[in-house]
Amino acid sequence: MMLTLFLSILIAGQILLTIAFFYYGCERILMAIVSHFAKFPQPSQELNAPISPKVAVQLPIFNEGVVAVRLLESVCQLEYPLDQLIIQVLDDSTDTTHQLLQTRVEQLRAQGFQIELFHRVIRSGYKAGALADAVLPPDVEFVAIFDSDFMPPQSFLRNVIPYFADAKVGMVQARWGHLNSEYNLLTQAQKLALDAHFMVEQVFRQTTGCFLSFNGTAGVWRKETILQAGGWQADTITEDLDLSYRAQLLGWKFVILPTVVVPAELPVEISAFKTQQFRWAKGSTQVFRKLLQPVWRSSVPLYKKIHMVSHLGGYFFQSFSLLSLLLTLPILLSQALNRQMVNFSWLFILPMIGAPLTWLVSQRRANAGGLKPFWQGALPLTLLGIGMGLNTTLAIIEGLTGRNSTEFLRTPKYTAVGKHAGLASQNQRWDWKMVAELFTSLYAGITAWIAFHLHNPSWVVILLSAVGYFFVAMLAFQEAGGIQRLFLDPKKDLRTLRSDKW
Repeated sequence: MMLTLFLSILIAGQILLTIAFFYYGCERILMAIVSHFAKFPQPSQELNAPISPKVAVQLPIFNEGVVAVRLLESVCQLEYPLDQLIIQVLDDSTDTTHQLLQTRVEQLRAQGFQIELFHRVIRSGYKAGALADAVLPPDVEFVAIFDSDFMPPQSFLRNVIPYFADAKVGMVQARWGHLNSEYNLLTQAQKLALDAHFMVEQVFRQTTGCFLSFNGTAGVWRKETILQAGGWQADTITEDLDLSYRAQLLGWKFVILPTVVVPAELPVEISAFKTQQFRWAKGSTQVFRKLLQPVWRSSVPLYKKIHMVSHLGGYFFQSFSLLSLLLTLPILLSQALNRQMVNFSWLFILPMIGAPLTWLVSQRRANAGGLKPFWQGALPLTLLGIGMGLNTTLAIIEGLTGRNSTEFLRTPKYTAVGKHAGLASQNQRWDWKMVAELFTSLYAGITAWIAFHLHNPSWVVILLSAVGYFFVAMLAFQEAGGIQRLFLDPKKDLRTLRSDKW
């Protein structure tokens, strides 16, 4: 009796998870279709009028001397009247970065640039705290923000500022470009994912009027919008997403500009990528907890509220995939209930179509029809999307429970630019996550073998899960020096500045 009840609960859970995957697949297909036909924002003749309001460019930095100086020099090349441009270097560094920046700032000041260097000894609030503590002059109307690994083009402000001629626009976000997308399989996969985010997801939300998100960098805010929305708050580690929703709940409009591209460095190591994804997953979960009720109590249309759940809870689907994998084996082992599982296995087809379709559409629009990045990145991105499930699940648990609620884990920066740049150092140590991912791969492999012999078509998806977790585990082990490098050149060397937190 108890065994039957337990298996019935497993079946019910698996059915609910499969329905969630079905919804996810449908949404991705809808996103791809809408974004394929969507028109990008274009400034009207009125918006093209020559205006040069006062702009502050804020550069939050922490122990990133190599890329920070490069960023500072790029910002100083912006085509904008010098008397209307203020550069604020928000330096929380505890290493030699501060000395490097201080020297370069003094040199640039001598050349006529208005540059302020703020150095905080107590780094409360991490990046959000640095942005909140910065003192903006009263006559500044707009604030541009760049992370240390970005290199804004000279025309950035000239292309973005005109959109603020519409008094309702509170933020304009440019698309992220990629300085090192050809570096290895990992960067090729990330290019595909980020292009899909900007060219499909963000375009879909803009076209349908759903909530948009500032991506933390390569964007410009109206100062009034930041102040009205309550400013930068450090109770989540994705302060950009948090402020975005709070501002739009007040009625501010956001603009996404896929045609304005700001190149940046992609993480070249799986450890750095995991750190980044952990922060994004945990932070979006924190924002989900914080703003779910305010959004649902607001007067925005129901479809926007529904999409808000899938937007802020987007990382949940990776956790759902892991949970579904864990539930599958005990269900398969019950021959009597096996037929019930077969009836729902076809629902996995849509998510397997939906995600690659968004990648395909994004590359057609981002690269003028060129599909080389799609063929390069589709398989590694598929494997990453699956194999990151454990890392993402741990981040979501922290986000939901409030554990380490404001700890900000910084993504390491390497100045790894181009296909033949240096290789990241092999300083990583073995940790239990690597072993857990390897065992998850083994578990999935056994499950796939059983499903195959039971003639259950789900074995194809399960086998892909096994390969995905094995792929991520192997990348982690090779960085730790435990396995011969498979994808990277060991002769290359890379300068790196490391720190555990922002």
